[in-house]
Amino acid sequence: SEWTKEQVADWLMKHDLPQMRELLKDCDGRGLLYLNHYLKYGDLKLILKSLHEDAVQRTGRSLSFIELARFQSILNERKRSS
Repeated sequence: SEWTKEQVADWLMKHDLPQMRELLKDCDGRGLLYLNHYLKYGDLKLILKSLHEDAVQRTGRSLSFIELARFQSILNERKRSS
């Protein structure tokens, strides 16, 4: 995906994912694709631990697992429709 950081941020807000928007503020479209790939095929325990640590460092809050699940669901739905 050739989305810019701003387009990713807008897309996350459009889908009511404010914590993911804050966490992924430096992420472009290609980064979203990589993150989705890691979530699907990587070591989930390690990925969740890393995302939690990133969330605490960047936002001062723990990552909402429910928001992360919605994020992944929306990404997968978008991928199927494209």
